[in-house]
Amino acid sequence: MLTPPIVTEIHNHATQENKNQTIPAVRAHAQPGTLADFSALFHLLLSYRMPMTVRELMVFRQARGKDSYYICPRCQELLEREFIAYCSRCGQCLNWHGYRKARRTYFKPKR
Repeated sequence: MLTPPIVTEIHNHATQENKNQTIPAVRAHAQPGTLADFSALFHLLLSYRMPMTVRELMVFRQARGKDSYYICPRCQELLEREFIAYCSRCGQCLNWHGYRKARRTYFKPKR
C-alpha cells in the first residue's frame, strides 16, 4: 500500500525539532471536511502537547538589579514563572532541559 505524499510530509514534519512551523503542503491541499484538513487540525492540536524547549531569556536592566523572564517558544510571550509545565497564554507544553543554555536577549526601551 502506497502512503499518500501528504501523510508522509505530516509524519516528517512531526519528527522535526521545530514543530510550530506550518505545513505548506497541507494548507495547499486541505479542503474543509477532507482527510487532509482533519490531519492538519490533528497535527496542530497534537503539536501543543509535544514539549518545546525553552531557548530564550529576556533580561530587563533596572536600578535594583537584573530581572529576567524566559520566553515561550510558540507564542513568544514572557513566562511569568519558571519551570511551569505549560505556557499560561497559549498552552504549549514546555521542556526545561537545557534552560541554562538559553539565548539572552536584552530589553531595549523605546525612546
